[in-house]
Amino acid sequence: MGAATAPPDHDRAVPPGPVLVTGGDGQLGRELVAAAARVDRPLVALGRRELDVADAGSIHAACAAIDPAAIIHAAAWTDVDGAEASEQAAAAINDTGTRLVVAEAARLDIPVVAVSTDYVFPGDAPQGYVEDDEPAPQGAYGRTKRAGELHVLDYERGLVARTAWLFSEHGSNFVRTMDVLTRSREAVDVVADQVGSPTWARHLADALLACLDRELTGIVHLAGEPAVSWHGLAQAVVDANGSGCEVRPVGTEAFPRPAPRPACSILRSTRPDAPVVGPWADGVRAVVRAWELART
Repeated sequence: MGAATAPPDHDRAVPPGPVLVTGGDGQLGRELVAAAARVDRPLVALGRRELDVADAGSIHAACAAIDPAAIIHAAAWTDVDGAEASEQAAAAINDTGTRLVVAEAARLDIPVVAVSTDYVFPGDAPQGYVEDDEPAPQGAYGRTKRAGELHVLDYERGLVARTAWLFSEHGSNFVRTMDVLTRSREAVDVVADQVGSPTWARHLADALLACLDRELTGIVHLAGEPAVSWHGLAQAVVDANGSGCEVRPVGTEAFPRPAPRPACSILRSTRPDAPVVGPWADGVRAVVRAWELART
């Protein structure tokens, strides 16, 4: 169950029908709607009130109404610390929900792309991780996401698309938090000994649609470049918003959390057919500018 892609079967290519997106009210779901509109692609994004991925009946009803040509499964329990106290609840979405979505895709014989995470890895490899590296999640969130991955990899038309450190102008994320804090404070302390791959949700949305076009299966890593620490990402936010706030580097121990944080969660791809995600710095500048315009 590695990163290999099946050779194209042109009799089974993705037909020109709508793409169904689960988790449509999240930051990635909203960017997928915008990405599809840019290329005039039919897409229906359903939020949690419209589609309960933990309910097979809800999934079947949605697919019966939409008749999707493919599914992008973006719904997930993403509260990393909350999963430590409520692993069963997290598993109901990340594990069982993914299994049910894949089962419906298999029934319809359509592709499914499931978005996964860097947390499936232990986070102790300084060079980062490629698709064929062995997962070893260290916390409840990672365990439930890895369990979901296995359902996707058991389906011949399934693709696990791992990403990391997602941000956008929508919802709550690290970049938004830093933009707010650094505009109101003279200095902030930010962890400098955790390194990863920030990813702009707009870039990821474009890449996910490209994965469908290329009929990728197996595993692909879709994350921004270059690798950076949380401290470095926060400094990029300050550079973009011009606040002049001092970003002070601190160690992980300064912010103890219930769930373990990986020291290195860099995601790299060795697949020649993987879409290029692009530099995260472009996203930081774009979202900070969008928030500035929204304030005026």
